[in-house]
Amino acid sequence: MQRWKTIALVMGAVLALAGCREEEQGRPLAFEPGVYKGEKPAALTKEQVRTLQERSRLGR
Repeated sequence: MQRWKTIALVMGAVLALAGCREEEQGRPLAFEPGVYKGEKPAALTKEQVRTLQERSRLGR
């Protein structure tokens, strides 16, 4: 019986630690609708702006 308790404890610890992946650390856990809290994106180049304007004109 003691062996099963130890195995269950070890399995529980493994499952708990599996949820602590490095890429999930430091991510926001509180969200506000309509508020972006991420990093500010880089400004678009003039070429990117022109390309987007052309694409929007073609979509009309």
